[in-house]
Amino acid sequence: MTTITQPIRKTAIVTGAGRGIGLSIATKLAEDGYNVIIAARSRIEDYRENLALLDKYGQSI
Repeated sequence: MTTITQPIRKTAIVTGAGRGIGLSIATKLAEDGYNVIIAARSRIEDYRENLALLDKYGQSI
């Protein structure tokens, strides 16, 4: 019997991801196929423009 397995998509949690280094790391992880959970001290609505970068990779945010 042949077993078909689904690929496992890794998930990363990135703090400080609203801008700067955190945003760069989150973007690279999304680009590499990770699901990305982000956290920022400021209101996330303030960074919608930056988060659009992550959105283009089609990963969960």
